[in-house]
This record gives sequence, structure tokens and C-alpha cells, in this order.
Amino acid sequence: MTEDTLEIPKQMDVPNNLKPLMRLKKFAKKRKSPITIFDLETTTNIPYVKWMGITEVGFLTIYPDGSIKQTSALVNPERNIPPKVRELTGIMNEDVRGQPTWNAWKHRFHKIASEHLVIGYNCASFDCVIVERQNERYGLSGTRFANILDARFLPDVRGKLEKAAGSFGITSKSYHRAMADVWATVFVVEAVAIKYGLEILESHIRKPSSKKRPSSGSASFSRNKKGIIYAHDLETLEAAIKASKKNGTKVIYDRDISPKKKDLSSNSSNFWTERKEANKKRKEELTKYFEEHGCLPDLEAFGKERNIKKNTVEADVLHLIQKEIMPNSVLENPVVQKWLSVQIEKAIETCWVGENQNRLKPLFVYLSEKAPEGFDYTQLKLTLAKRKET
Repeated sequence: MTEDTLEIPKQMDVPNNLKPLMRLKKFAKKRKSPITIFDLETTTNIPYVKWMGITEVGFLTIYPDGSIKQTSALVNPERNIPPKVRELTGIMNEDVRGQPTWNAWKHRFHKIASEHLVIGYNCASFDCVIVERQNERYGLSGTRFANILDARFLPDVRGKLEKAAGSFGITSKSYHRAMADVWATVFVVEAVAIKYGLEILESHIRKPSSKKRPSSGSASFSRNKKGIIYAHDLETLEAAIKASKKNGTKVIYDRDISPKKKDLSSNSSNFWTERKEANKKRKEELTKYFEEHGCLPDLEAFGKERNIKKNTVEADVLHLIQKEIMPNSVLENPVVQKWLSVQIEKAIETCWVGENQNRLKPLFVYLSEKAPEGFDYTQLKLTLAKRKET
């Protein structure tokens, strides 16, 4: 654990008018209570699953007398850190091995939750939920955040933290590390307070809900006539999987269609015609390249040239594999495929497998806990396709 003297990260550029934090100091004085801005790094971005673990904590507390303290530390999650998370944060399993677990932090955050105004970026639905559930995991129940200000919902704040900070002239070479994200959030909130006044901060404080938070033991889900369990959101997914183990039924993760998809479906047929033609053209280009070179082009570069994501190109290749235009080997990661061949049957027994990516989510998350580097949806789909053939 490090309790550092106040120091803005060297890799961060911040407008000079934000650095003194005068508005936030004034806000703490006005409220006559501490303000804590915090951030967590974790093993997964799904708060409600049992393989959630905290890998790093960072927080900065502003006291009514104007003093400020910052604290950061690595935390042993007692969980494997999946490859994609290691790549994103730079926190490795060996970095947290031997570090204190969340047990060392639970009482401190129990006090912060009840006595401080807590600020974070997307903290209301993520960080605060994780603290409450990790405290329960380590034997301290009843942790509830009394006052939350989620910076993501302040005026002029849009998108992910990096984008939001950039819109106020705040740049950093480091994101997805706890203390770096804390400082970015601090300066975003300070910038909003300078522009709109302290009243805007006060108006965005969320008071505790009178409704009891659902827990994994009491979550609700539905069943169809065949007894298949439908989990309609990630919060109930873990409980649905537990229920399936008791009676042998299968689980389907069936979330609602997003508003964005509904909007697209209401557009004219021109959109879908153009999209279909673009898909066809990409597949023709990929087929031609394969016939000429015996391999695929760089899929990342291929996607960027066409303003699409790599996983969209991989989906095109998967379709060509299904049509037997290309062999499975063009996409296979041998190490991942060997590992999946051993793990897939046990995973399927636990998590229902559907035909689209949303319904593959429970299986993907389950396998991600111990998957080798290179595991992704494409590798999972290749394994499922081979399994179906045999």
C-alpha cells in the first residue's frame, strides 16, 4: 500500500486552472464531510459474477479543511487475471501474487461508503457495486454507499473516461490503472464545477435507494415450458447458473434488443441493402486473397481500410469456413484450440450455448477465467463448429 504525497501523474497534461482543485475543496468544506474519488481495476467487467476480483485500488480524499490524501495499492484478487485484462491494464498475475487481498480494505471502504461523498467514473453501476459484493465475499455485509456522484452523467461529459477527459483538455498516456483514472476523474469533475458551479455537482448526487439490491441468492429469472432458465440481465446470470446445477436445466442469456438496434431496424431498406452488398464484397475480396496467397491478409489492417472492426472481418471468414471455401486452420490458434478441446464439454454442461454472440456470453465468460492468451469469440466459435461436425 502507498499513501503518497499529493502528486499529479507525470504522464498527465492538465490545464493549469484545474490543478489547484479549488472547486472540489470548496465543495468538501460546504458539505462538511470528506469527498473520496476512487477507481478499481478488476479481473472482469461484469460485477455480479463469482470470478470477479479486485486487482488494484486507487483513491483520493479531499477533506473539509482543504487537505488531500491519495492512496493506491495492488490487490490479490484470488482469481486468475484473464489475458485480455492483463493486456488492458498491464497488471499480471505475478504482480498481485503475495499482495494483500480485499480483506485488508473492506473496513476502510465500509467507512468511506457510509461517511463520504463518493465520486467515480461509471462508479454507480460498477465500482460501488463491486465494493459492496467484495465486502460480502470477505465476510463484511451491510456495506452501502450513502452518497454517490457518478461523473459520467455530468454535463458535457460523454463516452469513456479518456474521451471525456480529452474534451476538457486533459490528456494522459496511462488509462486503466486505478490512480491514473482517479486523477482523470478528479479533473473532469473540477472542470464541470468551474463551468457550471457547485450546484450542478450537488444536483447529481445519488441518494441511497430504498429498494433492496438483488443478490445472487435471491435474483429472479424465468423458465419456459421445457424448464430452460432465461437470465435477462448479467445480474441474474450467476444465480441462474447456480440454479441450473441443482436441477440439470440449461441457461440462456437473453437480453433485450438495444435501442440502437431498434433504430436501425426502423430505417429504410437502403441501409440493409448497402450493408449486404458490403458484406458480399468483403467476402469476395477475402476469398480472392486466399486463393492467390494461400492465407489471409492482416485482418486488423483489412478492417481499418474498410472502417470496420477486426471481429467483423473474422465473422466474414467464419462464414466462408462454414461454406467450406476456406479451412478452419486459417483462423485457428493451436494453443487455444488444444486447451478448448479439453475444457469445452465441462463448460457446456454449465452454460447454455446459443447461435449468436449474446447467447455465447455465459460460456465465454466462464472459459475466460483460465483461458490462455489468444482466446476470443472467434476461437470459441471454431471449437463449437468442430464439435458440431463430430
